[in-house]
Amino acid sequence: MSQFYELLLEVRDQYTEILMQKWVHVFQEIFEADDYTAILVRDEEEYYYIVSKFPYIDEKLEKVCL
Repeated sequence: MSQFYELLLEVRDQYTEILMQKWVHVFQEIFEADDYTAILVRDEEEYYYIVSKFPYIDEKLEKVCL
């Protein structure tokens, strides 16, 4: 391995560690503040609005909800 490549790997590892140290507290606060209450949806339009805010697609959920 070249020295430059080894340096890049070390920088990546250090950067990852810095990000984890910073964001672990943010996510911990979010999870502690959440009461995990279900999201109530009144109609199909509201459902699609809420689902559009999350980049997660579950085909089984789509079949059940519609």
